[in-house]
Amino acid sequence: MELTTENPHGIFSENASLKPIFNWSGHSNETIKEEDGPSSRTLMASAIYLCIVAFFAILGNITVLTIIFRDKKLRSKPHNHLLIALAFCDMSVLFGGYPFTIISACFGKWVFGDGTCIFAGFFTFFVSLTSMNILVAICVFRYIMICLPGKSFLLTPRFTSYVILICFCYGFFWTALPLVV
Repeated sequence: MELTTENPHGIFSENASLKPIFNWSGHSNETIKEEDGPSSRTLMASAIYLCIVAFFAILGNITVLTIIFRDKKLRSKPHNHLLIALAFCDMSVLFGGYPFTIISACFGKWVFGDGTCIFAGFFTFFVSLTSMNILVAICVFRYIMICLPGKSFLLTPRFTSYVILICFCYGFFWTALPLVV
């Protein structure tokens, strides 16, 4: 019996086709209907859900910003600067991404064109990634304040401004990297 590395049949041959592999019906001559996407009920339910989430997110973020800006003592604490930046990031997603998604869900398709799709996707991802970076910075600040109280003198408003700038730059870098590569 002689072993050969050539396989004239199967998926590894030169003339192989991937269609039989992904034919979920099990019948080679059965026509597979392509899905048209989610139903109009599903899209309307997601639009309503996003409107409710947006309402409460706007209400919560405006409350946080109002409380911090009204009290001078709260404005002077560096970790509250991170909360302000986080609230602005959340509001940016709400006003820069949600309206496009909600309106498109109501129409059942993207109605704003390719350029707006690219911009909305880039902007929403950038602001969301920046928001996550700020959440990490808040965690580090809290860790320093609780576990290393002797080092909390390092957390100045100027240092906090640098941290926020780094969060934005890091978010922009990782968002723009696929466009460059």
